[in-house]
Amino acid sequence: MTRGAGATRSHPDEPCRNCGDPTMGDFCPACGQRKSDVRASLATLLHDLMEDHFGVERRTPNTLFALFFRPGFLSREYLDGRVVRYLPPFRLYLASSLVLFLLVGFLSFRGMDDVTWADLVEQEPSATVDAEEEVDTIPREEVSDTLEMPWLAEGGSWQEGVEINLGHERLNALVENRIRRLGELDPLDAIREVVGTFLNYVPTLMFLLLPVFAGLLKLLYVHRGMYYAEHFIVVLHLHAFVFGIFALLLLSGWIGIPFLPPLLLLWAAAYVYLALRRVYGERHLVTALKYLTLGWAYLFVLILALPPMLIVALLLAG
Repeated sequence: MTRGAGATRSHPDEPCRNCGDPTMGDFCPACGQRKSDVRASLATLLHDLMEDHFGVERRTPNTLFALFFRPGFLSREYLDGRVVRYLPPFRLYLASSLVLFLLVGFLSFRGMDDVTWADLVEQEPSATVDAEEEVDTIPREEVSDTLEMPWLAEGGSWQEGVEINLGHERLNALVENRIRRLGELDPLDAIREVVGTFLNYVPTLMFLLLPVFAGLLKLLYVHRGMYYAEHFIVVLHLHAFVFGIFALLLLSGWIGIPFLPPLLLLWAAAYVYLALRRVYGERHLVTALKYLTLGWAYLFVLILALPPMLIVALLLAG
């Protein structure tokens, strides 16, 4: 059977070319290999990759619609055993995480490329400054006076005078040594190094925190008798949705759609509540109390996790 010009030719009536199983069908029931020609165009290979490994044609539209517009539906479907109809939760989480953090990195570095010395100081408008003058030409002496960092005017490094006290001598020494090495760079280049490293590790941080968030749900709904893995599925779907919303927020800010961010934030706040209500089926008041508890606990965990992550980014930058 041919699927169109340039498409892979299938041989469902032939034995499997891999193991010889004679059963008819597009796939071998013994080894799982597709019964099709190996020779194919690049477009066909990409088509098969997206269909076989990501389920793009069959499952992606329904999955994305349910993810963004039907709170808790995907988790409930998965827990009720209807698994194959939609993209797997873990794959959905990874895809949304990848899109979000690629977008964060792209937009943040675009913004940082536009930052100059003039953005580090508060400049009063001056009629004597030519509109075409490059702001990067502001003298180091003027910057040092404004920021109260006289060593800049003397050719010193921006990191001079920085004091580190993390409560551990070995860690203090490591951070101070790292700051000295970054001090060889211009301030903006040093910031780019640290921010870039931090953004590279944020997805890892969020991934490592997933079991913690699943544990929070387990504690909140311990009387439901659900397995920890079931709460983990809920966490994956919630994070996939939140990552998608943040990606849309970034895009709307970049493109310039002022009315969209408030709507997205309101929907995100309502979505999590509705998802908890649908998945766990408790009364509105009980769900609202657990929703607030989960939100504060989530924020507390992030606040605890961010400082160590910043230290790691500082140590690994460059």
